[in-house]
Amino acid sequence: MTADDTLVTALEQQAAEHGDKFLAFPDTGERITTAELARASALSAAGLRDRGVPEDRVVGLLTPTGPAFFTAFFGVLRTGCAAAVLPLPWGDARTRAERLVPLLDAGGIRHLLVAPSYRDCADRLRALRPGLAVIPLDERGARPHHGSGRADALAVLQLTSGSTSAPKGVRLTHRAYLHGVRSTARSWGITTRDTWVGWMPHFHDFGLVTALAQLLHGGDQHQFAPMTAMRSPLRFLRHLAEQRGTATAGPNFFYDRLAEAAAADPRAVAELDLTALRLGVNGAEPVRPATLDSFDRALAPAGARPHLVRPAYGLAEATLVATMARPGPRPRVEHLDRALLADHGRARLLPPDAPGGKALASVGTPVEDLRLRIADPRGRPCPDGTLGEVQLQGPMLTTGYHRHPEATRELFDGPWLRTGDLGFLLDGELFVAGRAKDMIIVRGVNHFPEDVEAAARSVPGVHRGRCVAFAVEPTEPGEHLVLVAETLPAERTPELRQLLTAAVREQTGLAEVEVRLAPPGWIPRTSSGKWQRATARARLADTRLT
Repeated sequence: MTADDTLVTALEQQAAEHGDKFLAFPDTGERITTAELARASALSAAGLRDRGVPEDRVVGLLTPTGPAFFTAFFGVLRTGCAAAVLPLPWGDARTRAERLVPLLDAGGIRHLLVAPSYRDCADRLRALRPGLAVIPLDERGARPHHGSGRADALAVLQLTSGSTSAPKGVRLTHRAYLHGVRSTARSWGITTRDTWVGWMPHFHDFGLVTALAQLLHGGDQHQFAPMTAMRSPLRFLRHLAEQRGTATAGPNFFYDRLAEAAAADPRAVAELDLTALRLGVNGAEPVRPATLDSFDRALAPAGARPHLVRPAYGLAEATLVATMARPGPRPRVEHLDRALLADHGRARLLPPDAPGGKALASVGTPVEDLRLRIADPRGRPCPDGTLGEVQLQGPMLTTGYHRHPEATRELFDGPWLRTGDLGFLLDGELFVAGRAKDMIIVRGVNHFPEDVEAAARSVPGVHRGRCVAFAVEPTEPGEHLVLVAETLPAERTPELRQLLTAAVREQTGLAEVEVRLAPPGWIPRTSSGKWQRATARARLADTRLT
């Protein structure tokens, strides 16, 4: 990698050296090699130039998984523009458009590349934003345009739907993105011998960076549509086995889905051969130690090696991966004094069976070229075992938020990027305890919402473990928190409410808990699948739940 390299020059180098490596899409049967992708993206860029798209603009992409996405993505970069990949919301065209408008506004998007299946939505968007130019995704020019962009120019505007705030656009240059992709590939040990099997949507930084890490540094890759992988986890596992897949990635809930599906059909799993699988990256949400164990047990009959699931920590502002538990023995799991950590910020280790304990999995050590520190509220480094804000420094970091100078100023503490996450270091390994903004205070005592939610998930009747906890203005005397748990109609009983209250009290000591039972799908998520506690709190005020 040189100082002048861009994502486009990296693609061209890969096409020249490994042009026969391919991206395959099992849902549609489509396939494209890196050499074909490089050529097709030059024609896509020509089409954009013929349309009069100026340089240095942010161009939106509204398209499902497939070769056309990658062609358009690199086509946009060849024109000197930046790509902003939009989420694919549910609902009719009108509902989709209304959900996408805030993201268009946050990104200042005036040109939109659209797949045929989203044309109705794009027409609605144009009605809401008359200046929007809608361009067919398969637009091509007659003569290829071989531009490559500039290393210091904006390459990707990563739109965040916000788990605690309004949408923002994370600005990432070619240089920063290449650093992030390279550090990710090296941390995961990706080589051209790897076969990647993925499924995460490309509008999510986890999905886009992992796909590009494999495309620019690895071998063949297979990309499922996200809904296929979620609805048919056994099909995903079969494909992994059939293609001798070596690596995959996903949030913790996905490994729960795979483990549950495998445990439910052990005979089918025993017929699979997963001996080639060496790595499963677990990130984008808190890693549950129990998931690591259940996955190992459920997939062992297929020959999956133990401890292949490795926790990682990252964020869009750092081009995804900041730390990772490197391949090796079981990831480190420590049991800590929950009250001491929440109230005094001290990580005191306890035996696994000690009362009042909180299990946390290490998310490993920083990736190459990234520095990490834990800082107190005054910006001073914290010693090992002391809770503080996780802060980062390195060449893969964002330059700030698009057209949002105030938020950009708040993002940095001098040269350090403030993540807003609370964590501590033990022997150089990072443990993340939660988000600073999500901390719950009841009667002057601090509580992590993750602790309350973990207690609730252990109660039978909570649909797929889906629940959120947050503090609210009391509706009656005495401070308390609200726990919203999704349940099926048959499970929505006073007994379940009592069981949830008892479980939370037993594991956290909290007595002031108001339990609300909601139908499946009620709890809002971000486009990347994270729970939106603040939105749930606001929604609760306008909704009647039992």
